[in-house]
Amino acid sequence: MNNQLVVKIPHSLTQQEAISRIEGGIETLRQRIGQQISTLETQWENTKLNASVGVMGVKVSGVVDVLPQEVIVTVELPWLLARLKDRISGIVTQNGEALLRLK
Repeated sequence: MNNQLVVKIPHSLTQQEAISRIEGGIETLRQRIGQQISTLETQWENTKLNASVGVMGVKVSGVVDVLPQEVIVTVELPWLLARLKDRISGIVTQNGEALLRLK
């Protein structure tokens, strides 16, 4: 079973605005479920975000590439979550599109 999840989300924002919204989304995540997260580490390298999150003993790492017209989210799912790959993909897509929608 392939445990890599790749989601591509098109956008019409500048790269800097997309990055800003992603940063805001991470902060919202910290505020909403911060007590349930054991670790949440993020590091930007230009327009690429390396991130890892730990919840209930499970750690998930991934990369968010902010390109001029799309954002590509790549996550290595642990075997425990690999069975939920389609559901996780839908959640990432839905939330990503909402975050990057023109206002």
